[in-house]
Parts: sequence; C-alpha cells; structure tokens
Amino acid sequence: MVDHPVILRGARSNTAILAPTLIERTDPDFVEALFDQLRAGTPGLASVEGGVARRRDKNGYLKLMLPMQRVYNVALLEAVCDLYGSFGQPRVDPSKIESAGLVVRRLGVDKGQPIPGYYEGWRTSGKGANAIKGWVGFQNSLEEELDPDPLRRPVLTLGHPELDARYALIRPASAGFSEQVAPLFVLPPAVCESAERTLLFGMVDVTSSEYGTLPPSDPALKDFGPPIPPYLREGDVRSLPLGGYTITQYDANDANLHGFISILLELYITYDLFGTSSVSQELAEAIMALEVELTDGTHYSALLFLEMAIGALIEKRSDIRFEMPVSWPAIESGLAERFANLLYQAWATRLESIQPNFGRFDERGRLYAVRAFVRVRHDDECPPDLIWSAYSEPFSIAAWYESGEGPPVMIDVPNPFTPGFLEGLKPNVAFNMPEEMFNLLGQLDGLLDKKKPSSGPTLGVGWICSLSLVIVFIVAFMLLFMFILILNLIFQWMLFVKICIPYPKVEPA
Repeated sequence: MVDHPVILRGARSNTAILAPTLIERTDPDFVEALFDQLRAGTPGLASVEGGVARRRDKNGYLKLMLPMQRVYNVALLEAVCDLYGSFGQPRVDPSKIESAGLVVRRLGVDKGQPIPGYYEGWRTSGKGANAIKGWVGFQNSLEEELDPDPLRRPVLTLGHPELDARYALIRPASAGFSEQVAPLFVLPPAVCESAERTLLFGMVDVTSSEYGTLPPSDPALKDFGPPIPPYLREGDVRSLPLGGYTITQYDANDANLHGFISILLELYITYDLFGTSSVSQELAEAIMALEVELTDGTHYSALLFLEMAIGALIEKRSDIRFEMPVSWPAIESGLAERFANLLYQAWATRLESIQPNFGRFDERGRLYAVRAFVRVRHDDECPPDLIWSAYSEPFSIAAWYESGEGPPVMIDVPNPFTPGFLEGLKPNVAFNMPEEMFNLLGQLDGLLDKKKPSSGPTLGVGWICSLSLVIVFIVAFMLLFMFILILNLIFQWMLFVKICIPYPKVEPA
C-alpha cells in the first residue's frame, strides 16, 4: 500500500527541480536516441541535459520551436517517493503508475500583460462538433488540481439530495469540462533500471489543428471603446455638408462629402445599422426618433435620411435622389449615453460575427506552461492518487516562418540549357479549365502574337490543358528571383534572404 507522498519532478542529473525538464531534440529518431543515452545512468542523463531548451524570445521568455522547424520538444520527469528521515527519495515502482499525462496551459493576460498564477486550459465538454470549447480559465487553484478527466474526479456531495441539486444550478459550467491531455510514458523497465530512476517522457504540444467553439476572449477589448460617430455624441444642432443640394450616386467622390461618407461607412459597416440583430434594430429605432431639417423648415426621420444617404453614396444606387438636410438635431447627454451603450453592443455583436475562431496556438505572443501528472496505484481497492508536477517555466512558441536548427532543404533546380533538355519533358500535370478561362487565355495568346483577339462564337465545352511541371517550376523560380530583386529596393533584404555559395562540381564529359 502506498502510504507515503510521491513527488513528480523534472529529471536532472544533479540538482532536483520541481518543474518538468524541457529538452529540445533535433535527431529524427530521438526516442531511441534518448533511451540509449539514459541507459548510461547519471552520465547519460547529464548528456541529455545538454539539449535543455534555452533559447529566448525578445521579451526574455523561453521560446520553443515547432516540429516543422525540425525541433522536437520533450518533457522529461522522474517520480520519487518522499520518505521521512534518512530514507531519502527512492524511485517509485514503475508498476505503481497506472497512467500519466501532460497538459499545456496558457497564461491569462490583462491589457496584454501575463497574469502570474492565472492559467487557462484547452478544455472540452461532451462529444460532437461543439465538444471543443477552447481556452477556458480555471476558477481557482483548486480547480487546477482536479483530474483532467471529469469522470475520475471525486463526487462532491453536500450530504442531501436537495442541496446537491441546488448546488448543481450554481456550479460553473466549466467545472464539468475535461482538459486536453498529451500522453506521458514511463520509460522501458530496462532503461529505468540502468538509470536507477523511474523516468517519464512525453511530447510537448506546440501545434494543433483544433479550433475552439467559444468566441476568443481578448481582455484588452474590455477597456476598448469604439469611436462614436460625431452626430451621435452630445452636442447642439449641427449643420450637414452641401445642405439643400440634391444628392445622387455621382456625388460619392465629392470632396465636401468625404467626412460625411466616412461616418456613413462607420454606421453601416462597423455598427451594422440596418442589420437583423436585436441591438442593430434597437439602434435604428433610437435614430428613428431623431429628425433632420430641410431648407424649407420641414423635418423627417433621421433614419430615413441615413438609409437614402447610404443607398446613394455607399451602395451607389441609381434610383435614389434626395435633398441633403441642412442640419442634424441636438443630442442631449442622456441620449448620448444611450447611443454610446448601443454602439458598443452593436460593435461587440458585429465583431463576434466576423471574428474567426482562433486555433489552439494561433494567438501570437501568448505564453504557455507545461504541467505533468501521474496516477499512482494503491495496493488496496482505493482509487489511484493524482500527483501533479509544478508548472514549467512560461514559454512562447516560435512563429512558423522562423528558421530552425537544421540545414535548409535542398531542391535541385533543372538546367534548361542542357542539350536535349526540352525533348525529354512531357506534360505531367493537367488543368481542367472552364470555357470562359480558356477563351480569356486564348485572347491573351492572340495579343502576344500581335493578332486581333478572337471575338467569334465559342464552343460549349470544357478544356483540359497539360503542362510540364518542370517548366512551371522554372518559370515560378525565375519570377521569384525577379520580384526579390525588385522588392529589395524597398526592404533591403538581399543579404538576409539570399545566400549563394559556390562549390566544386564535376561536369560530365
């Protein structure tokens, strides 16, 4: 029976650390190579430590590379018994470890700055298309310590069915979420015996194809106020540009209306003034209560005026002509506050409708931390004990375009000047083109041949055109270098993006 504490900590040859040891491996078969090193015991573990992740980002945080950059991030841990007195910390019997795993958690932010001690887990609920909720924050430190699998958590009861039912009504929905777990493996028994440690390793997830179903929450948006159009702010009666003139679609380019058209775009696009959402309709009703004034002193609804102005100046509809009012009504402080609230709600609704769901690791600049756990069996029928490690040092994730450790990928460029090169090429890629595209290319071909483009009847058929993929590559390669040279005038990047080194090559006789 396990009746003493167990510690899950980073594996190190000399100094014990509580956080997982993060190792960078660049060898393709790194698992077997790792096993071979660890079979040598403490000296082997010391050699593994040579690959501890050390690179830093511009803010001084640890930075992990991506597998596409040929760098693999491995978490290495050991499980020890925490005995009292002079018994020390012997290794845990590997057969006692029922299961283990790794979780990658994200640090929360406030106004762009990480919040120490506040973590979010990549969490799911149920099954199906909407099972993945995304990054959801933990309510408190106790929730962080729960088993990632809700079915393995102890059942909380208040001692009475009625009290349990009432608690279920107020319990946060996230309390029943599960958390994404990467496998953590115990090294083979022979390796553990040779190393005289119970070692565990697992891959640290830094890439994912999963998307959350919850809208991404950016705390910086909480304090962001969208710009309020001038006509909906507090103020006295304001004059309108070109008052009394008849406005049509041809006035969209009038310099006197540029500021007014910007306000129309803001209302129409940003705030979705004539949209179908409830807040859009409420905003429209509030504007409908306002009245604009014409040159003859008559008044009509400001909403109708905006609808005609958007139709003529934004949508450029030819069927709309209207007289530009001379003035916009005064807005008192109470009404201005109501407009500010409605505009904020409309902006938030609009943003949520067009903002894409971010992937798991898509948000640049966010910080993450790794934490591992093991479930240790008892000799009796009691459920296993859940043992957590400490959090790793916070780290960022390199962007996909950053260079990795390995050499560049070599691509052999064919030599089109070799005698007989073209005769050896055959079309090996086919394009199924619609009739309209084929006719357009035929017209371009006629222009290049200085012939009059054909304007006669076209065939009602599709076209399959085959090309040599090698020729396509050569053309694209030459165009690439041409554009690099042209854009170098702007970016001055030639010393960084192009490195050409001669090497001796035996030419065939």
